[in-house]
Amino acid sequence: MRRKKHKSIEKRKEYRKIRKLVRTGFEAQAKALEEHASQSNSLTDEQLEEMGKVVWERLEKQIEESKKS
Repeated sequence: MRRKKHKSIEKRKEYRKIRKLVRTGFEAQAKALEEHASQSNSLTDEQLEEMGKVVWERLEKQIEESKKS
């Protein structure tokens, strides 16, 4: 019979996974914003903010899904 893993180890692994998701999410967001800005320089602050909100919502959904599994 296998021993049960220590709970703090599991929590730490889960936390690392979430941190990685957040980090990669922010990197992807920054790249997307840079590409968009280089294509058209006429992007307003409101549009940038809206794009950031959309990305953030997607990221929160990913985090929730990773917590469930």
